[in-house]
Amino acid sequence: MKCLGLWIFFLAAISLTYAANKPNCKSCLTVAEVGKDILSSGVTDEQIEKIGHLACTFVPEFVKGLCPSMIDKVYKNVYNEVVVNGMTPKDICHEVKLC
Repeated sequence: MKCLGLWIFFLAAISLTYAANKPNCKSCLTVAEVGKDILSSGVTDEQIEKIGHLACTFVPEFVKGLCPSMIDKVYKNVYNEVVVNGMTPKDICHEVKLC
């Protein structure tokens, strides 16, 4: 499922906007662009997983318990959707309903 495959970007975007208590399309686009650049730069699966787990330390408490297992399950799907299938940051943020 595409939305599940974008979980890592959603977690990063929600962690940026949670403090302001308002979802923000611009923040999501920024996070998605950085994420796409990271995934496109030739990083290894292990590095992607480490980045995902690091992102889990910044998410709100209500998703912290789910975050590590979601990262383990979906990081390869994220790569496929974003890099292989060419999903844009705008597509990503639209999919997670922040734009």
